[in-house]
Amino acid sequence: MCATDKAPGPDGFTMGFFIKCWEVVKYDIMNAFNNFHEKDMFERSFNATFITLIPKKKGAKELKDFRPISLIGSIYKIFSKVLTERLKGVMAKLVDSQQMAFIKGRQIMDAVLVASEAVVGSRQKQGKPGILCKLDIEKAYDHVNWAYLLGVLNRMGFGQKWIKWVKFCISTVSFSIIINGSPTGFFKAQKGLRQGDPLSPFLFLLAMKGLNSMVKTTNVNGWLRGFNVAREGRDNLEVTHLQYADDTLIFCDADEEQIKILRVILVLFERMSGLHINWGKSFLYPINEVTTMQSLNAILGGEIGSLPTMYLAKIISRLDRIRKKFLWQGNKDRKSYHLVKWESLIIDKKFESLGIKNLDIHSKALRMKWLWKYANDKETLWGRVIEAKYEEEDRWMTKEITTPSGVNLWRSIRDLWNELKCFFKIKVNNGAKTRFWKDEWHEEGNLERLFPDIYSLVLHQQSTMAELWTTEGWRFNFRRQFNDWEILRMADFINKIEQFSGLGTDEDELWWKGDEKGTYKVSKAYRKMNHNQQPNSWPWKNIWKTKIPYKVACFVWLLAKEAVFTQENLMKRGIILSPRGIAWSMPGKITEALTSWEQAGLLAKNRGRWRKVPASIWWTIWKERNSRCFESIENNMQQIKLNCILLLCFWCNQLLLNDPVCIIDVLDSL
Repeated sequence: MCATDKAPGPDGFTMGFFIKCWEVVKYDIMNAFNNFHEKDMFERSFNATFITLIPKKKGAKELKDFRPISLIGSIYKIFSKVLTERLKGVMAKLVDSQQMAFIKGRQIMDAVLVASEAVVGSRQKQGKPGILCKLDIEKAYDHVNWAYLLGVLNRMGFGQKWIKWVKFCISTVSFSIIINGSPTGFFKAQKGLRQGDPLSPFLFLLAMKGLNSMVKTTNVNGWLRGFNVAREGRDNLEVTHLQYADDTLIFCDADEEQIKILRVILVLFERMSGLHINWGKSFLYPINEVTTMQSLNAILGGEIGSLPTMYLAKIISRLDRIRKKFLWQGNKDRKSYHLVKWESLIIDKKFESLGIKNLDIHSKALRMKWLWKYANDKETLWGRVIEAKYEEEDRWMTKEITTPSGVNLWRSIRDLWNELKCFFKIKVNNGAKTRFWKDEWHEEGNLERLFPDIYSLVLHQQSTMAELWTTEGWRFNFRRQFNDWEILRMADFINKIEQFSGLGTDEDELWWKGDEKGTYKVSKAYRKMNHNQQPNSWPWKNIWKTKIPYKVACFVWLLAKEAVFTQENLMKRGIILSPRGIAWSMPGKITEALTSWEQAGLLAKNRGRWRKVPASIWWTIWKERNSRCFESIENNMQQIKLNCILLLCFWCNQLLLNDPVCIIDVLDSL
């Protein structure tokens, strides 16, 4: 539950110690827990905390240029983590859907999608002036007022015992600042939450709920109007604000009265919570043409900004250029040579590649998750926004978006549906969303395609499972009686569907075929979509399986690809080296040499050592070649052989064996 290797606090113990020595310390820990539960307190020394200052930038001198990090005692972390796990179970009910941070099932991209649809897809398209206000909370955790936070817990209905536990955890903290590696004297805190305390993020969300509630109340009373995202004919669905921890977006009309109301909300929230808006880092963005922008900004404060426009394809292209430069050039400003085509580097390692992530496919896999989530759960805020804004194509997905509307994130997601829906199947529960003939719910596939002749005779081809299933079995309506030659085909159809056991009560689900539980996994989807190459018969994976240094494995891979800078390859690039003492004598190809080595009848006991031999030989020869070409240093044959054997023995000692071996042991095993 807790990271085992985090820096220890004043007690000097990491969580790894308690896990390793649990049988020894568990009685003392459990006694401390029982005392905390019964008396609502623990030893105050458990709550001692070191503060270390981490520079935010190079050459940091002033205090504001440092970030304080709390090093908390491990015993307190155990207490805090237990409380946190209990709190997690109810956070989704306590925190409104506009807050996207730290809640299971929510993520920051939810806010990105909603903001994109509200601003670009709706407000800009309507042409109505609006204001998007981005608020920055100054040193958010450090300024939380304890009385306000405990009052919020009380208003939410937390029991008095729980409130006492939280109060003791946050109010008995003592700090000591580490200066030049040594702690100074301890001092008490009067407000704020600690960075590094497992409980702090969730308590902060509850503190931010005050702002959330105030914005919602003013919207309900008509004092603050958000951006309506619903299409014509649907009930209004206004997006008034979005939050990710302390980052807040507020949407409103470009109206002086509404800006004044927003100013009042923020002032009241600051006074109650102890939090402060950093207006130097807060921005007001005009949506469409706002002629009164300067006067509106004078009321609220902050900076006037302009919304950036960035297309995903441009970002991916830029990232690929950075990755290519890093791979072939490193961080040095020099001319680089691309030894292998980029397209052959971004496929699976099984297909003679380095296995570098293909960002285009990875982007598809990430967007595909939205499709799966939308089909299965439209009750989230972003799901309700999409459902209200776009017409439904069927019970699972919206219609394809054809109208241009700037940078539309949902359009880029929806465009993948026809390409990717073959990766999904339907798990039937109540049958209300699943079309019997057209949806893929049967294990053998779509029944319309499996039995086109039977399908053509059906009267109601769009019928759902729920409409066709009765307590007595299936109920079909056909256009006519079956001919004699169709009876056997109908019998085959009945045999296929009689395995269906009946309907349930839950809603139908869209299942990912790559997982036995139907849960979509981005990593599995990426691998599935990236396996579009025919496997090469040569076992490239053996290069990576051999336990040798990674740079040597890459060198062997380049050798096998015939891409290293041999004299021939250098001459192709217009570079000529002196052939001093160098002559290539390896017959055939590297792949052939490795294949014959694998087929030499290696004993399983020594296979790991044997597989290192070719790499040690080639690496030694390559280093000798470079020494002769670039340093004019030449070793005799005996020294080259010794270097090769020493390298092999070093690899065997360091990277394979659990028990030490000597050179003679390695040589005897070969």
